Amino acid sequence: MSDKTVRCHLEIGGRSWDIEFLNNSKSMFDKARDAILRSADAKRVSKIDEMASQLRVWLYGRGMWIKETVSALLGRKDFSLSDSQVQQGAVTLPDGRLLQVTTAFYTEHPFSSDLVSLVSEKRISEILNGSHAVILVMEINSDLSLSSFLPKQVLSKNTFRKNVVKRRGVIVVTRGDRFREAQRKGKISVSFVDWMRNYRGIPGALFEETQERCILFDNAGSEDVLNKQRDELIHMIDNRVLGGGHYTDMKFKEAELFSRELNTDLQELKQKVRKNIASLEGKSQKTETCLKHMNNQLEGLQEDLKEKTGALQTTLGNFDRDSKEAAQRLQTLETQLIKLEKNCATDSQEAAQRFQTLETQLIKLEKNCATDSQEAAQRFQTLETQLIKLEKNCATDSQEAEQRSERLEQFTELECKKVSEKAARDSQELEKQILELKKQVLQEKIERKEETQTNRDRIEGIRDSLLWERIKSLASSYPQLLHTSRIRKQLLILILLVLLLLPLLSSLWPVTSNSLKEITALDVRSDLRSYVDFKVEQAVKRIQENEKHLFGLNKTDPNNVSKIRQEMTEQFTEVKERLLNEIADLNGDIKKNITGRILVWDKIESLPLSLPLRMVLTLLLLLLTTVPFLLAALLILQFLLSLVLLGV
Repeated sequence: MSDKTVRCHLEIGGRSWDIEFLNNSKSMFDKARDAILRSADAKRVSKIDEMASQLRVWLYGRGMWIKETVSALLGRKDFSLSDSQVQQGAVTLPDGRLLQVTTAFYTEHPFSSDLVSLVSEKRISEILNGSHAVILVMEINSDLSLSSFLPKQVLSKNTFRKNVVKRRGVIVVTRGDRFREAQRKGKISVSFVDWMRNYRGIPGALFEETQERCILFDNAGSEDVLNKQRDELIHMIDNRVLGGGHYTDMKFKEAELFSRELNTDLQELKQKVRKNIASLEGKSQKTETCLKHMNNQLEGLQEDLKEKTGALQTTLGNFDRDSKEAAQRLQTLETQLIKLEKNCATDSQEAAQRFQTLETQLIKLEKNCATDSQEAAQRFQTLETQLIKLEKNCATDSQEAEQRSERLEQFTELECKKVSEKAARDSQELEKQILELKKQVLQEKIERKEETQTNRDRIEGIRDSLLWERIKSLASSYPQLLHTSRIRKQLLILILLVLLLLPLLSSLWPVTSNSLKEITALDVRSDLRSYVDFKVEQAVKRIQENEKHLFGLNKTDPNNVSKIRQEMTEQFTEVKERLLNEIADLNGDIKKNITGRILVWDKIESLPLSLPLRMVLTLLLLLLTTVPFLLAALLILQFLLSLVLLGV
């Protein structure tokens, strides 16, 4: 602990202070006090012996603004700037005077104490004591605003109780080309002086403070323009700052008075420094007490260290024992490692032998794989040839399917042709069977017509005789009705109308019976055709579905296509046989149905009934069979009712 440095932190005034920092700051303040006293004694030498033919100017600005302005005043472009040092340059004027230009330094110190600010003020005051004018450099930006970097120590109105800016300040505004360009474009319609008068902020306040001592500089102009601008600036300094003449000895006397006032300020500064030193001494006493407290703590820590060292010695003894045991264990482990190395050597030899056997097996496998790959390539070629053939077949099948219908565009052409031919053959066979049925029905009709014509002639003769007999009987039995009332006349008219309509109905009876027979035959044929068409459509749909399935399998599994085609052909033959059997059965059923219906009509005609009863039975059958006959019956009833109403 004696070799290490001890650091102590104090909390004074709500802040933590390091003792080392306080000691260093105390020594720093002592050195600063001595330097201030020496510089004050050295700078009291008056400058009255200097030549009155000098014009000393102090420029304040930042960056390229002040560099371009200094270059314009000195007439050269090799002037460099420094932010931490005061730089000077000189040039002889046409009137023989020496123009001495001094640039300002910038103080950027981390401590914001009174001492540092006073040091910077003293350095600035030394420069101001020997300068005739203070030039403040500003720049016109692209947005027609003014940029300025202004020091508080110089530009405050009460700096060293003297109005520096008001008495000796001159404003130089650079980048005059931007101002003139804005005037040409119409953005600014006033003169430069009026524009500065209307400007707000710090530049406007400085313009008023310097009593409108301001010049517009064009740094990008030619040498003649720069010389003219420099002459205007010197003329303004001579007339408006120095009062119309050059700088005289009276100015230096004023500077001497200013230095005396500075001495009084230095005495005040000394008092402030002494107060700071006294406060630091009080703080040092507090630090001494803190150090004593720290020493006491160190003694306690030393005692703790002694106790801990004893404990460490005991632990070290235990560690020695453990280290011996560890050494013994290491020896045993080394022997085990030697054995393991021997075993690993034997295992490596065995592994090498196994590796050789595996290599031989791999070589054999590679040879077998080569042969298998050749066989696979041959098989692949055969499969490719088969696929090419299948694709050709599919192409031909698709062309034939396009001719058949738009639905069969993706199917094979050959199979579609077979299906279409088979369907055409089936349809032709069905049409032939239907034609045969028609011929049979027509023959039966002709035979029935011949029989019915003979029956009609007989029935008409009997009906006519019966009608005349009834009319005669009515005329003979009811002669008094002709002389009855109006109601009896109407009844007679109705009876006569009915009797007159009966022969007409009897004459129409064979026609209606034959037409009904034809209608029944036509209904049966239409049912047969619709049933056959339905079955054919089902078969075509099944064929299309099977062809789609084949088209998909041709892409995924071409080997099973031939098997599925055989199965489809077998199914198609089975469906065809079923259709033919069903058509044959339907033909038998149709014949039975037609003959049954014709027998029904014949039985109705052969019944020993009168014509009205037969007509009623036919109407009932018509109502039961078809709806159009119901409409016809309704029309007949309407007609009869209209006749009755007309008779009434």
